[in-house]
Amino acid sequence: KQETIEWMLSPDSVGQIIQVCDDAPGKLSGFLHPHRPKVEKLGVDFARGRTSSKAQVIDRGTPDCSADIHLRDGETWLSVSSKTAGVSRLTVLAPDSKLWDQRRQTAVVYWLDAQWQFPGPQIVATGNSLQLATRVTKSEGFVPATDWLVQYTIVDPNVAQFVSPTASVQGSHQVRVRVDENATAVAHLAAPPEGRGTTAVLIEVISPAQPADHLPEIVVGRGETFVTFSSPGLNVQAFGPNAAMIGDQLNYVASLGNPGDLNADNTRLVLTLPTGLRLLAASPQPSSQTETGAVWEQGVLAANRQLDVTATVQAVQQGTYDVLFQAEATGLSTRSSVRTEIGEASVDVRFAPAGGVSEGEVGSTVQYEIDIRNTGRQTLTNLKLSVETDPGLAEATQGNTSVNQVINVLQPG
Repeated sequence: KQETIEWMLSPDSVGQIIQVCDDAPGKLSGFLHPHRPKVEKLGVDFARGRTSSKAQVIDRGTPDCSADIHLRDGETWLSVSSKTAGVSRLTVLAPDSKLWDQRRQTAVVYWLDAQWQFPGPQIVATGNSLQLATRVTKSEGFVPATDWLVQYTIVDPNVAQFVSPTASVQGSHQVRVRVDENATAVAHLAAPPEGRGTTAVLIEVISPAQPADHLPEIVVGRGETFVTFSSPGLNVQAFGPNAAMIGDQLNYVASLGNPGDLNADNTRLVLTLPTGLRLLAASPQPSSQTETGAVWEQGVLAANRQLDVTATVQAVQQGTYDVLFQAEATGLSTRSSVRTEIGEASVDVRFAPAGGVSEGEVGSTVQYEIDIRNTGRQTLTNLKLSVETDPGLAEATQGNTSVNQVINVLQPG
């Protein structure tokens, strides 16, 4: 506490010293504490002060407390100002410090003359391009800050990409643009194929490097805006059985949707059936229908809406078939298909006496073994087994000459 501090601006610096820390201002304090280091400004580039003996709060005279500086005892401060852009190199020295290697420090202040205005959010239809223009000026907004840089970064490149000739790579997500004589730095954006939605664009204002003043590039301002590319979308999903038997009735379901944020015009859904399948019914009622397909003319499909259709089909021929649902709209098309394997039931039956014994005395019991094997490729359901005998060889428990049994499920093999 109460250590002597000396402040010096280098000869090549811009600006001047304005005020130096004094924790006990006034002549009376000097009379009461004559041994304290003296606080005095000896010129625009040199001042002498002392570390504070108490905690202080340095404010800027505004209600915003976030700009206040809280000073602890043993610390000190100095204020400098400059009317011109450039560099100030300020050296602070504690001449009485015993720490020789730490008693001198230098701070560098870069004075920049610029103000900027970021672009606002924009919304356009996909297929159109848009421009983002950041305005950067000097001297109270009248002189363009030419050669300053503005860097734009697209957060989601799936929504938008830069297409300006200034982009180093067409379709890139980041670009630097120099401020022109109109005080603007303009970036051109467009949506990539299938691009749709909203993305943030980060913006940085950068002062150019000045090697003569040892001034590097400095990011002096940051902001963001948002761009939205609107368009209709079109998708279709189809569902149906993977396998069936000849004669079965099959249900296929398709959902036609518009995931975009604009209406899709001239929308239609087309069902196409292969030769081995025949259309029996469809819901909702198609605009046109044959045994080989159907067409639903939807017209306008609103954004985020969908059309669900169902087709009932009969398998008439063995084979593997693709049931195709194709969706179309102005400038859009998509398709979805379901592959179904149609098989023919094939069963192998073996009926033989148990142990190979096929003779028996009157009143005795003869056992028979029945082996049923599914030799096809599809699972069989509700398979009915019927055994008919002569009156002299009736079933042992009930005495019937006819025995029936249902096999609910029989897997292939």
